[in-house]
Amino acid sequence: MAKRRRLYSERAKPAKPYESKKKMSQLLGFDTEDAFSKWRVSNLVKPTWEGFERKFLDTALSEASTKGLQFEEVHTEIIEGEARGRRHYSTHPANATYDTALEWHAWAVYWLVNENTADWKGCFFGKHLDKAESHKIMFIYLTFEKRQRRRRATAVAQGKRPRTSKAPPKDPSPIEESSDSEDEEHIDLDPEQGVAIVRWDVPPALWEENIVDKVKIQEFCGYTPAQFSTFVTAHFELDKHKQRLVSLEATDKINFRAAQVKSMQTGKPVTYRLMTREADISEEGQSVVDSDLPPSNDMELH
Repeated sequence: MAKRRRLYSERAKPAKPYESKKKMSQLLGFDTEDAFSKWRVSNLVKPTWEGFERKFLDTALSEASTKGLQFEEVHTEIIEGEARGRRHYSTHPANATYDTALEWHAWAVYWLVNENTADWKGCFFGKHLDKAESHKIMFIYLTFEKRQRRRRATAVAQGKRPRTSKAPPKDPSPIEESSDSEDEEHIDLDPEQGVAIVRWDVPPALWEENIVDKVKIQEFCGYTPAQFSTFVTAHFELDKHKQRLVSLEATDKINFRAAQVKSMQTGKPVTYRLMTREADISEEGQSVVDSDLPPSNDMELH
């Protein structure tokens, strides 16, 4: 009886967040698993995950990466990669190319965090988490997705039919307003095409600081809305100037994808107007315990 009781206790050991869809959705702050599923296929996640999968997981570089990665390594790589103006990850939202597994994991975590902090529908929006905390949560989420990928591959290899669910409707970014036409959705964008010009309405309080108020962004079609706003925020150093982005809109009032299609097809830049306000100082924090982190060998489950 004691042996049976001990076995039951071992089986009942609580699952880690990366081992359970329910726990993973709770860690990210979703009320339901359905909301979590919609988020996973939204523009806040899908472009980054697909880039990570296509450019790293499906390559020989991934197959050669036998050493497990730990959170501290990835977090440190992001901080050092962005320090002293290097911008090793923030300047490559599209067409990123890296040589190591560590860099690819740092890139994926960096952009998952930025997408979900900048966009009002992101799971981190308004929560004011510090970098270490948000990086840790997305590191765990990346492990979750890699485990799901491995399970699907195993099911296929064993001749099992993987469970499928009906795809949820597209969940656009807040800077991508509803379109007058659905034609843009059927046009494939070339990520190396398109140009956007952003003009900042600099607040009067900053007029004496001799701020450059315009930037020209190449390869505009390679950006998602959140990546675009993140790049603009970083370029104009809004944090340094104690400013927060209020709106970033095309001057001809078209939505984000329509602006990309227009620039790609006409070969002309689309102009955006950036509006900001003085940032609030107050911050809130949440915590993730270290026991929720995966062991290093779990980070190599492709």
